[in-house]
Amino acid sequence: MKECMETILYQINDPNPNILKKVITSSTISYRRAFQLMYDLHTLSNHHRCTDSNATQHELTQLWGIMTQLRRKIIESLDNENDGVKVHAYHFLETLIVIYSFPASSGALYVGTRKGPKLTSEQEDVRYVNLNLSINNPFSLILVPANHPVLNVGVLKKEGEQYLGLLLSRAAGKLEM
Repeated sequence: MKECMETILYQINDPNPNILKKVITSSTISYRRAFQLMYDLHTLSNHHRCTDSNATQHELTQLWGIMTQLRRKIIESLDNENDGVKVHAYHFLETLIVIYSFPASSGALYVGTRKGPKLTSEQEDVRYVNLNLSINNPFSLILVPANHPVLNVGVLKKEGEQYLGLLLSRAAGKLEM
């Protein structure tokens, strides 16, 4: 995933609006997947008590650094001259808002242990979530544990609120015109 995100980050600098639109669209999908991968790798390393957890944390930190750069570049694209590029950048912003938030109701996304036969205490410690990363069941901060070595839920929630404010202020500005 790191190599994929690096390639996208390299291509985000292309001046051609048609390429930039495709890169932003790819980023929207890849960003969600990378965010989930960061969660999955952390969960797996904790669950399997990885002996090389420092390597995993290093990989997560590198991936997060690339994702942060990509996110900044795409948000800068909100001011692009090309309306198509702006639309794709707004869609990416919308994705960030969903990822960096919590579901509106507890029924919106089930998070918990699997239902079924009685689970051992070790199985109860691990939360299993079957995610379909579609608009109907997006990944969100509710799944990120407080002890994640790279993702800080409080910071991400605040960023999500800032992105929502940015989106609303831009929309209000368009309505006033």
